[in-house]
Amino acid sequence: DKLFDYLREHQYKNIELCGLVSNICVLSNAVLCKTAQPETPILIDVNCTSSFDEELNKAALMLMKSIQIELIGQEGE
Repeated sequence: DKLFDYLREHQYKNIELCGLVSNICVLSNAVLCKTAQPETPILIDVNCTSSFDEELNKAALMLMKSIQIELIGQEGE
């Protein structure tokens, strides 16, 4: 994946993600980021992501939190 390769070559202080759909795109990109830069804080703004299914959204956010991805925003703080 190009994102993974790019992140392996370019280190960041932190990485913030947002977008649709939390349980597909955001989740997969968050895992790629965490794998490419395990020591870099990965942040998800819960006000800037969602899903077509609120239960899947909640589950995806909790899964990301469980793998040390930080949830920020009104519901995440």
